[in-house]
Amino acid sequence: MAEKIVLDSGVRIIIEPIPTLRSVSLGIWVAAGSRLEAPQERGISHFIEHMLFKGTRRRSAQQIATEIDAVGGFMNAFTSREYSSFYVKVMDQHLALAVDLITDIYLDSTFDEEELERERSVVLQEIRMVEDNPEEHVMDLFHKAMWKGSSLAHPIQGERRQVARLERELLLERWRQNYHHREVLFSVAGNFSEGKLLDLLDSSMEKLSSDPIWPKKRPPKNHPGLEIVEKDLEQVHVCMGVPAPSATDPKRYSYLVLNTILGGGMSSRLFQEVREKRGLAYSVYSFLSPYADVGILGIYLGTTAEHLKEALTVVLSQMENLANEPVSEEVLRSAREQIKGSLVLGLESSDRRMSRQAINELYFGRQIPVEEVMEALEEETSEDVQRAAQEALRVENMTVVVLGKASISHIPPPLRGMMRKR
Repeated sequence: MAEKIVLDSGVRIIIEPIPTLRSVSLGIWVAAGSRLEAPQERGISHFIEHMLFKGTRRRSAQQIATEIDAVGGFMNAFTSREYSSFYVKVMDQHLALAVDLITDIYLDSTFDEEELERERSVVLQEIRMVEDNPEEHVMDLFHKAMWKGSSLAHPIQGERRQVARLERELLLERWRQNYHHREVLFSVAGNFSEGKLLDLLDSSMEKLSSDPIWPKKRPPKNHPGLEIVEKDLEQVHVCMGVPAPSATDPKRYSYLVLNTILGGGMSSRLFQEVREKRGLAYSVYSFLSPYADVGILGIYLGTTAEHLKEALTVVLSQMENLANEPVSEEVLRSAREQIKGSLVLGLESSDRRMSRQAINELYFGRQIPVEEVMEALEEETSEDVQRAAQEALRVENMTVVVLGKASISHIPPPLRGMMRKR
Protein backbone atom coordinates (compact mmCIF):
# COMPACT_ATOMS: atom_id res chain seq x y z
CA MET A 1 0.00 0.00 0.00
CA ALA A 2 1.30 3.44 -0.89
CA GLU A 3 2.28 5.88 1.86
CA LYS A 4 1.87 9.67 1.79
CA ILE A 5 4.52 12.04 3.12
CA VAL A 6 3.57 15.73 3.39
CA LEU A 7 6.44 18.20 3.57
CA ASP A 8 6.29 21.58 5.30
CA SER A 9 5.92 23.21 1.87
CA GLY A 10 2.71 21.26 1.27
CA VAL A 11 4.30 19.12 -1.42
CA ARG A 12 3.14 15.52 -1.13
CA ILE A 13 5.27 12.50 -1.90
CA ILE A 14 3.37 9.25 -2.52
CA ILE A 15 5.67 6.24 -2.24
CA GLU A 16 5.24 2.51 -2.69
CA PRO A 17 8.40 0.45 -2.29
CA ILE A 18 8.12 -2.89 -4.13
CA PRO A 19 11.29 -4.91 -3.41
CA THR A 20 10.35 -7.67 -5.87
CA LEU A 21 10.76 -5.34 -8.86
CA ARG A 22 13.97 -4.29 -10.59
CA SER A 23 12.54 -0.98 -11.79
CA VAL A 24 11.57 2.32 -10.19
CA SER A 25 9.20 4.90 -11.64
CA LEU A 26 9.09 8.52 -10.52
CA GLY A 27 6.55 11.09 -11.64
CA ILE A 28 5.92 14.75 -10.90
CA TRP A 29 2.22 15.53 -11.20
CA VAL A 30 0.75 19.02 -11.17
CA ALA A 31 -2.75 20.50 -11.44
CA ALA A 32 -1.94 22.28 -14.68
CA GLY A 33 -3.91 21.29 -17.76
CA SER A 34 -5.81 22.75 -20.68
CA ARG A 35 -8.99 23.18 -18.65
CA LEU A 36 -7.24 25.61 -16.33
CA GLU A 37 -5.96 27.93 -19.06
CA ALA A 38 -7.26 31.44 -19.74
CA PRO A 39 -8.82 31.99 -23.20
CA GLN A 40 -5.72 33.78 -24.52
CA GLU A 41 -3.47 30.96 -23.28
CA ARG A 42 -4.99 27.92 -25.00
CA GLY A 43 -2.32 25.28 -25.54
CA ILE A 44 0.19 26.80 -23.12
CA SER A 45 0.29 23.81 -20.74
CA HIS A 46 1.06 21.45 -23.61
CA PHE A 47 3.69 23.86 -24.94
CA ILE A 48 5.34 24.08 -21.50
CA GLU A 49 5.40 20.27 -21.35
CA HIS A 50 7.41 20.25 -24.57
CA MET A 51 9.79 22.97 -23.43
CA LEU A 52 10.79 21.19 -20.24
CA PHE A 53 12.69 18.67 -22.38
CA LYS A 54 14.57 21.30 -24.40
CA GLY A 55 17.40 22.11 -22.03
CA THR A 56 18.24 23.22 -18.49
CA ARG A 57 21.07 25.23 -17.00
CA ARG A 58 23.08 22.00 -16.64
CA ARG A 59 21.94 19.97 -19.66
CA SER A 60 21.15 20.50 -23.31
CA ALA A 61 18.18 18.76 -24.91
CA GLN A 62 20.54 16.23 -26.45
CA GLN A 63 22.23 15.54 -23.11
CA ILE A 64 18.84 14.88 -21.49
CA ALA A 65 18.02 12.33 -24.17
CA THR A 66 21.49 10.77 -24.12
CA GLU A 67 21.60 10.30 -20.34
CA ILE A 68 18.28 8.48 -20.11
CA ASP A 69 19.02 6.32 -23.16
CA ALA A 70 22.44 5.40 -21.76
CA VAL A 71 20.82 3.52 -18.85
CA GLY A 72 18.02 1.91 -20.90
CA GLY A 73 15.32 3.96 -19.20
CA PHE A 74 12.62 6.17 -20.58
CA MET A 75 11.38 9.64 -19.71
CA ASN A 76 8.26 11.29 -21.03
CA ALA A 77 5.38 13.58 -20.17
CA PHE A 78 1.78 14.27 -21.04
CA THR A 79 -0.76 17.02 -20.58
CA SER A 80 -4.42 16.27 -19.94
CA ARG A 81 -7.34 18.59 -19.44
CA GLU A 82 -6.87 18.77 -15.66
CA TYR A 83 -3.25 17.88 -14.90
CA SER A 84 0.22 17.33 -16.35
CA SER A 85 2.70 14.57 -15.59
CA PHE A 86 6.46 14.30 -16.07
CA TYR A 87 7.81 10.83 -15.42
CA VAL A 88 10.84 8.60 -15.69
CA LYS A 89 11.38 4.84 -15.36
CA VAL A 90 14.79 3.21 -14.84
CA MET A 91 16.42 0.15 -13.34
CA ASP A 92 16.49 0.49 -9.56
CA GLN A 93 20.28 1.06 -9.53
CA HIS A 94 19.78 4.32 -11.46
CA LEU A 95 17.41 6.01 -9.00
CA ALA A 96 19.80 8.92 -8.37
CA LEU A 97 20.00 9.71 -12.08
CA ALA A 98 16.21 9.48 -12.45
CA VAL A 99 15.62 11.94 -9.61
CA ASP A 100 18.28 14.31 -10.90
CA LEU A 101 16.95 14.28 -14.46
CA ILE A 102 13.26 14.71 -13.68
CA THR A 103 13.78 17.44 -11.08
CA ASP A 104 16.30 19.23 -13.30
CA ILE A 105 13.91 19.56 -16.24
CA TYR A 106 10.96 20.41 -14.00
CA LEU A 107 12.70 23.10 -11.95
CA ASP A 108 15.56 24.50 -14.02
CA SER A 109 14.56 24.52 -17.68
CA THR A 110 15.80 27.60 -19.52
CA PHE A 111 13.21 28.04 -22.28
CA ASP A 112 15.99 28.97 -24.69
CA GLU A 113 14.59 31.25 -27.41
CA GLU A 114 16.02 29.29 -30.32
CA GLU A 115 14.82 26.00 -28.85
CA LEU A 116 11.43 27.56 -28.19
CA GLU A 117 10.92 28.56 -31.82
CA ARG A 118 12.01 25.13 -33.03
CA GLU A 119 9.65 23.46 -30.57
CA ARG A 120 6.83 25.80 -31.56
CA SER A 121 7.21 24.37 -35.05
CA VAL A 122 7.10 20.84 -33.60
CA VAL A 123 3.91 21.61 -31.66
CA LEU A 124 2.29 23.10 -34.75
CA GLN A 125 3.20 19.93 -36.65
CA GLU A 126 1.64 17.90 -33.85
CA ILE A 127 -1.58 19.90 -34.16
CA ARG A 128 -1.62 19.24 -37.91
CA MET A 129 -0.99 15.55 -37.22
CA VAL A 130 -4.05 15.41 -34.93
CA GLU A 131 -6.14 17.17 -37.57
CA ASP A 132 -4.97 14.58 -40.12
CA ASN A 133 -5.92 11.72 -37.78
CA PRO A 134 -9.72 11.50 -38.08
CA GLU A 135 -10.21 9.47 -34.91
CA GLU A 136 -8.34 12.02 -32.80
CA HIS A 137 -9.78 15.00 -34.67
CA VAL A 138 -13.39 13.92 -34.23
CA MET A 139 -12.73 13.57 -30.47
CA ASP A 140 -11.58 17.20 -30.31
CA LEU A 141 -14.60 18.31 -32.35
CA PHE A 142 -16.86 16.33 -30.03
CA HIS A 143 -15.47 18.02 -26.89
CA LYS A 144 -15.88 21.39 -28.56
CA ALA A 145 -19.52 20.64 -29.39
CA MET A 146 -20.46 19.01 -26.10
CA TRP A 147 -18.89 21.51 -23.72
CA LYS A 148 -19.33 24.64 -25.84
CA GLY A 149 -18.54 27.76 -23.83
CA SER A 150 -16.42 25.86 -21.28
CA SER A 151 -12.67 25.50 -20.98
CA LEU A 152 -13.22 21.73 -21.29
CA ALA A 153 -14.24 22.30 -24.90
CA HIS A 154 -10.80 23.24 -26.16
CA PRO A 155 -8.19 20.81 -27.51
CA ILE A 156 -5.32 20.07 -25.14
CA GLN A 157 -2.70 20.96 -27.73
CA GLY A 158 -4.38 24.27 -28.53
CA GLU A 159 -5.07 25.59 -31.99
CA ARG A 160 -2.47 26.76 -34.50
CA ARG A 161 -3.28 30.46 -34.36
CA GLN A 162 -3.12 30.44 -30.54
CA VAL A 163 0.13 28.50 -30.27
CA ALA A 164 1.73 30.75 -32.88
CA ARG A 165 1.12 33.76 -30.60
CA LEU A 166 2.37 32.37 -27.28
CA GLU A 167 5.41 34.36 -26.14
CA ARG A 168 8.40 33.17 -24.12
CA GLU A 169 7.73 35.58 -21.24
CA LEU A 170 4.21 34.21 -20.79
CA LEU A 171 5.39 30.59 -20.88
CA LEU A 172 8.03 31.36 -18.22
CA GLU A 173 5.51 33.18 -16.04
CA ARG A 174 2.96 30.36 -16.18
CA TRP A 175 5.67 27.72 -15.64
CA ARG A 176 6.88 29.39 -12.44
CA GLN A 177 3.38 30.22 -11.23
CA ASN A 178 1.47 27.04 -12.08
CA TYR A 179 4.12 24.32 -12.04
CA HIS A 180 6.06 25.42 -8.96
CA HIS A 181 3.28 26.78 -6.77
CA ARG A 182 0.10 24.96 -7.72
CA GLU A 183 -0.94 21.53 -6.48
CA VAL A 184 2.26 19.50 -6.97
CA LEU A 185 2.99 15.95 -5.92
CA PHE A 186 5.67 13.32 -6.45
CA SER A 187 4.67 9.72 -7.00
CA VAL A 188 7.23 6.92 -6.76
CA ALA A 189 6.76 3.16 -7.11
CA GLY A 190 9.22 0.31 -7.49
CA ASN A 191 12.39 -0.94 -5.83
CA PHE A 192 13.96 1.89 -3.82
CA SER A 193 14.97 2.95 -0.35
CA GLU A 194 12.68 5.55 1.20
CA GLY A 195 15.56 7.20 3.03
CA LYS A 196 17.71 7.45 -0.08
CA LEU A 197 14.80 8.81 -2.12
CA LEU A 198 14.01 11.55 0.39
CA ASP A 199 17.68 12.51 0.61
CA LEU A 200 17.83 12.82 -3.18
CA LEU A 201 14.66 14.92 -3.28
CA ASP A 202 15.53 17.09 -0.29
CA SER A 203 17.30 19.94 -2.07
CA SER A 204 14.72 20.09 -4.86
CA MET A 205 11.76 20.41 -2.48
CA GLU A 206 12.93 23.83 -1.31
CA LYS A 207 12.02 25.32 -4.69
CA LEU A 208 8.42 24.15 -4.60
CA SER A 209 5.30 24.98 -2.65
CA SER A 210 1.95 23.35 -3.09
CA ASP A 211 -1.60 24.56 -2.74
CA PRO A 212 -3.60 21.33 -2.25
CA ILE A 213 -6.77 22.87 -3.67
CA TRP A 214 -7.82 22.51 -7.28
CA PRO A 215 -8.01 25.88 -9.06
CA LYS A 216 -11.57 27.13 -9.24
CA LYS A 217 -13.59 26.11 -12.27
CA ARG A 218 -17.25 26.06 -13.20
CA PRO A 219 -18.94 22.76 -14.09
CA PRO A 220 -19.59 22.79 -17.83
CA LYS A 221 -23.03 22.73 -19.39
CA ASN A 222 -23.86 19.94 -21.79
CA HIS A 223 -24.97 20.93 -25.32
CA PRO A 224 -26.87 18.08 -27.00
CA GLY A 225 -27.16 18.13 -30.77
CA LEU A 226 -25.86 16.79 -34.06
CA GLU A 227 -23.07 18.33 -36.12
CA ILE A 228 -21.84 17.09 -39.49
CA VAL A 229 -18.36 18.29 -40.41
CA GLU A 230 -17.59 17.67 -44.05
CA LYS A 231 -14.09 16.43 -44.89
CA ASP A 232 -12.72 14.42 -47.78
CA LEU A 233 -12.01 11.11 -46.03
CA GLU A 234 -12.33 7.45 -46.98
CA GLN A 235 -14.39 6.76 -43.86
CA VAL A 236 -16.96 8.64 -41.82
CA HIS A 237 -15.92 9.03 -38.19
CA VAL A 238 -18.47 9.50 -35.43
CA CYS A 239 -18.05 10.49 -31.79
CA MET A 240 -21.19 10.63 -29.70
CA GLY A 241 -21.65 10.90 -25.96
CA VAL A 242 -23.57 11.98 -22.91
CA PRO A 243 -22.65 13.41 -19.49
CA ALA A 244 -21.42 10.85 -16.95
CA PRO A 245 -20.35 10.85 -13.29
CA SER A 246 -17.21 12.65 -12.17
CA ALA A 247 -14.03 10.84 -11.13
CA THR A 248 -15.22 10.71 -7.50
CA ASP A 249 -18.99 10.21 -7.92
CA PRO A 250 -20.23 7.01 -6.18
CA LYS A 251 -22.17 6.19 -9.37
CA ARG A 252 -18.91 5.81 -11.29
CA TYR A 253 -18.88 2.06 -10.71
CA SER A 254 -22.28 1.58 -12.36
CA TYR A 255 -21.08 3.54 -15.37
CA LEU A 256 -17.82 1.61 -15.45
CA VAL A 257 -19.73 -1.67 -15.72
CA LEU A 258 -22.16 -0.15 -18.23
CA ASN A 259 -19.30 1.08 -20.41
CA THR A 260 -17.65 -2.34 -20.32
CA ILE A 261 -20.82 -4.09 -21.45
CA LEU A 262 -21.67 -1.47 -24.07
CA GLY A 263 -18.34 -1.13 -25.85
CA GLY A 264 -15.43 -1.88 -23.56
CA GLY A 265 -13.91 -4.88 -25.29
CA MET A 266 -14.15 -7.56 -27.96
CA SER A 267 -17.11 -9.24 -26.22
CA SER A 268 -19.00 -5.94 -25.81
CA ARG A 269 -22.34 -5.38 -27.49
CA LEU A 270 -21.09 -2.71 -29.88
CA PHE A 271 -18.11 -4.76 -31.04
CA GLN A 272 -20.18 -7.90 -31.52
CA GLU A 273 -23.24 -6.30 -33.12
CA VAL A 274 -21.58 -3.65 -35.29
CA ARG A 275 -18.35 -5.37 -36.30
CA GLU A 276 -18.57 -9.12 -35.79
CA LYS A 277 -22.18 -9.81 -36.81
CA ARG A 278 -22.64 -7.15 -39.50
CA GLY A 279 -19.14 -6.10 -40.62
CA LEU A 280 -20.12 -2.43 -40.56
CA ALA A 281 -16.93 -1.11 -38.96
CA TYR A 282 -13.38 -2.05 -38.11
CA SER A 283 -13.19 0.19 -35.04
CA VAL A 284 -16.11 0.71 -32.67
CA TYR A 285 -15.94 1.17 -28.90
CA SER A 286 -17.25 3.12 -25.93
CA PHE A 287 -15.21 5.04 -23.38
CA LEU A 288 -15.41 6.88 -20.06
CA SER A 289 -13.63 10.20 -19.53
CA PRO A 290 -14.01 11.31 -15.87
CA TYR A 291 -13.04 14.78 -14.67
CA ALA A 292 -13.13 16.45 -11.27
CA ASP A 293 -16.76 17.53 -11.49
CA VAL A 294 -18.23 15.83 -14.57
CA GLY A 295 -17.58 13.01 -16.99
CA ILE A 296 -18.33 11.66 -20.45
CA LEU A 297 -19.70 8.30 -21.56
CA GLY A 298 -18.83 8.28 -25.23
CA ILE A 299 -18.90 6.08 -28.33
CA TYR A 300 -16.55 6.12 -31.31
CA LEU A 301 -17.35 4.56 -34.67
CA GLY A 302 -15.54 4.57 -38.02
CA THR A 303 -17.44 3.34 -41.09
CA THR A 304 -18.35 4.25 -44.66
CA ALA A 305 -21.08 6.70 -45.60
CA GLU A 306 -23.17 3.91 -47.13
CA HIS A 307 -23.08 1.94 -43.86
CA LEU A 308 -23.40 4.91 -41.49
CA LYS A 309 -27.19 4.87 -41.08
CA GLU A 310 -27.27 1.14 -40.37
CA ALA A 311 -24.32 1.30 -37.98
CA LEU A 312 -25.83 4.18 -36.00
CA THR A 313 -29.18 2.41 -35.91
CA VAL A 314 -27.47 -0.63 -34.37
CA VAL A 315 -25.70 1.58 -31.82
CA LEU A 316 -28.98 3.25 -30.83
CA SER A 317 -30.72 -0.11 -30.54
CA GLN A 318 -28.02 -1.43 -28.20
CA MET A 319 -28.34 1.67 -26.05
CA GLU A 320 -32.11 1.19 -25.93
CA ASN A 321 -31.76 -2.50 -25.03
CA LEU A 322 -29.50 -1.70 -22.08
CA ALA A 323 -31.99 0.89 -20.82
CA ASN A 324 -35.03 -1.37 -21.25
CA GLU A 325 -33.72 -4.78 -20.20
CA PRO A 326 -31.53 -5.68 -17.21
CA VAL A 327 -28.40 -7.59 -18.14
CA SER A 328 -28.06 -11.21 -17.11
CA GLU A 329 -25.99 -12.26 -14.11
CA GLU A 330 -23.54 -13.95 -16.49
CA VAL A 331 -22.97 -10.75 -18.45
CA LEU A 332 -22.67 -8.75 -15.23
CA ARG A 333 -20.16 -11.20 -13.76
CA SER A 334 -18.10 -11.18 -16.96
CA ALA A 335 -17.97 -7.35 -16.99
CA ARG A 336 -16.88 -7.27 -13.35
CA GLU A 337 -14.08 -9.76 -13.99
CA GLN A 338 -12.94 -7.88 -17.08
CA ILE A 339 -12.58 -4.67 -15.08
CA LYS A 340 -10.84 -6.43 -12.20
CA GLY A 341 -8.42 -8.22 -14.51
CA SER A 342 -7.52 -5.03 -16.33
CA LEU A 343 -6.88 -3.24 -13.02
CA VAL A 344 -4.77 -5.97 -11.44
CA LEU A 345 -2.73 -6.79 -14.55
CA GLY A 346 -2.01 -3.10 -15.05
CA LEU A 347 -0.46 -2.94 -11.59
CA GLU A 348 2.24 -5.45 -12.56
CA SER A 349 4.44 -2.53 -13.68
CA SER A 350 5.96 0.22 -11.56
CA ASP A 351 4.93 3.00 -13.93
CA ARG A 352 1.25 1.99 -13.84
CA ARG A 353 1.36 1.84 -10.04
CA MET A 354 3.02 5.24 -9.91
CA SER A 355 0.32 6.72 -12.16
CA ARG A 356 -2.58 5.16 -10.28
CA GLN A 357 -1.44 6.38 -6.88
CA ALA A 358 -0.90 9.91 -8.24
CA ILE A 359 -4.38 10.09 -9.77
CA ASN A 360 -5.92 8.74 -6.57
CA GLU A 361 -4.19 11.46 -4.60
CA LEU A 362 -5.14 14.22 -7.03
CA TYR A 363 -8.84 13.36 -7.10
CA PHE A 364 -9.53 11.65 -3.77
CA GLY A 365 -6.74 12.90 -1.50
CA ARG A 366 -6.15 9.29 -0.47
CA GLN A 367 -5.24 5.92 -1.92
CA ILE A 368 -8.11 3.73 -3.09
CA PRO A 369 -7.14 0.13 -2.27
CA VAL A 370 -7.67 -2.39 -5.05
CA GLU A 371 -9.80 -4.38 -2.60
CA GLU A 372 -12.13 -1.40 -2.21
CA VAL A 373 -12.63 -1.24 -5.97
CA MET A 374 -13.25 -4.99 -6.09
CA GLU A 375 -15.88 -4.81 -3.34
CA ALA A 376 -17.62 -1.86 -4.98
CA LEU A 377 -17.80 -3.74 -8.28
CA GLU A 378 -19.25 -6.80 -6.57
CA GLU A 379 -22.00 -4.64 -5.09
CA GLU A 380 -23.14 -3.49 -8.53
CA THR A 381 -26.34 -5.21 -9.62
CA SER A 382 -28.01 -5.53 -12.99
CA GLU A 383 -30.59 -3.03 -11.72
CA ASP A 384 -27.81 -0.51 -10.99
CA VAL A 385 -26.44 -0.90 -14.52
CA GLN A 386 -29.90 -0.57 -16.05
CA ARG A 387 -30.56 2.54 -13.95
CA ALA A 388 -27.32 4.07 -15.23
CA ALA A 389 -28.31 3.22 -18.82
CA GLN A 390 -31.74 4.79 -18.34
CA GLU A 391 -30.16 7.92 -16.91
CA ALA A 392 -27.43 8.31 -19.51
CA LEU A 393 -28.31 6.61 -22.79
CA ARG A 394 -31.02 9.00 -23.92
CA VAL A 395 -30.97 10.52 -27.38
CA GLU A 396 -32.13 13.90 -26.12
CA ASN A 397 -28.99 14.13 -23.92
CA MET A 398 -26.60 13.16 -26.68
CA THR A 399 -23.99 15.20 -28.53
CA VAL A 400 -23.08 13.69 -31.90
CA VAL A 401 -20.30 14.79 -34.25
CA VAL A 402 -19.90 13.22 -37.69
CA LEU A 403 -16.68 13.84 -39.61
CA GLY A 404 -16.30 12.92 -43.27
CA LYS A 405 -18.27 12.78 -46.52
CA ALA A 406 -21.72 12.41 -45.00
CA SER A 407 -25.03 14.24 -45.12
CA ILE A 408 -28.24 14.30 -43.12
CA SER A 409 -29.57 11.50 -45.35
CA HIS A 410 -26.97 9.17 -43.80
CA ILE A 411 -28.30 9.81 -40.28
CA PRO A 412 -31.08 7.63 -38.78
CA PRO A 413 -34.35 9.43 -37.90
CA PRO A 414 -33.90 9.48 -34.09
CA LEU A 415 -30.84 11.72 -34.53
CA ARG A 416 -31.91 13.84 -37.51
CA GLY A 417 -34.03 16.19 -35.47
CA MET A 418 -30.98 17.14 -33.40
CA MET A 419 -29.15 18.73 -36.36
CA ARG A 420 -27.76 22.17 -35.57
CA LYS A 421 -25.85 24.73 -37.57
CA ARG A 422 -22.11 25.06 -37.13
